[in-house]
Amino acid sequence: MDGNGIRCFVKYLHDSGYIDKASISVETLSGQKRLSVTLYNDKVEQVRVDMGSPQVLRGNAQVSGNPGDTFINQPVVVDGVTYHVTSIGMGNPHAVLFVENIKGLDVKGVGAKIRHMLDIFPHGANVHFLEANGPNDFTIRSFERGVEDETLACGTGICASAVAAVLNQRADQHRTLLFRARGGELSVKLDVEKEKIAKVYLIGPAVEVFRGEIEYDSARDFEKAAYGFISNVLHPEG
Repeated sequence: MDGNGIRCFVKYLHDSGYIDKASISVETLSGQKRLSVTLYNDKVEQVRVDMGSPQVLRGNAQVSGNPGDTFINQPVVVDGVTYHVTSIGMGNPHAVLFVENIKGLDVKGVGAKIRHMLDIFPHGANVHFLEANGPNDFTIRSFERGVEDETLACGTGICASAVAAVLNQRADQHRTLLFRARGGELSVKLDVEKEKIAKVYLIGPAVEVFRGEIEYDSARDFEKAAYGFISNVLHPEG
């Protein structure tokens, strides 16, 4: 499940004429997601995604230890420095840390070491560093497994970070949270039932950058062409 990708997916469906509804459901490997769009000049400008319920218990959040326990504000040592980590699952595992001087932080170095602490995170984890700017306002930088480097934004990670901020009493769960990532700004709203977070909603823009065509003769050829295209976009210098 990709929180940013699914917004782009729905914009493509709507703006290409495949759907004309303001609200649709999309089936993903982490369950069915409900999305609603905001239009401007008949084009999708913003998408709100129902990301479902966060996984807080260790077993569900893919953290080792007693499955019935939580992993909130736990000390983790990296190169002699102690960080306090909160683990939240959003269909994939996330480790969230609150820091100061986020601009000077070695996101790749520290993030990679926490991501590979397999005794804690048996499947690895996406690692997110947050610095508070004000009430419910955070700057975020993310290290993502698979990419194995810092990325411009992580939708599921921002959702996990919102939950972690509330659990660490760093945010008001009844107000919208703003996250300033390198790739842009995203908002999160929480559905709270009996003082527990029942659902997480990710809200943000989707913008079409370009369209192109790929010629292929078979599914395997298409897979190779698509992989090559994506690799060139992500790593234009090879």
